[in-house]
Amino acid sequence: MDLQERYAGAIMGHVIADALGTAYTMKEPCDIPLKLEMTESTDAVTGHKVAKGQLSDDGSQLICLGESLIANGFDVADQFLRYQRWLRHGYATPLGQA
Repeated sequence: MDLQERYAGAIMGHVIADALGTAYTMKEPCDIPLKLEMTESTDAVTGHKVAKGQLSDDGSQLICLGESLIANGFDVADQFLRYQRWLRHGYATPLGQA
């Protein structure tokens, strides 16, 4: 397995875990059931409603970072612009806005 496949696997693992765990973000351990169920929730940062199995701000920001790194290498200005688009317009979210 080459490095690019390992990166892709790490990103996919994060996105899947994010989608499964979004409803339990910011909860006390005692408030998390032993058998997890996907439920609707509210994104802790944006306040947007998050449907069952959708990404939170964590997954969306990871997508913004990954796309920026692929397109421009380590370019903080480009990363910042993508994060602004995410926050203001739903870029890289299930909302699907550009």
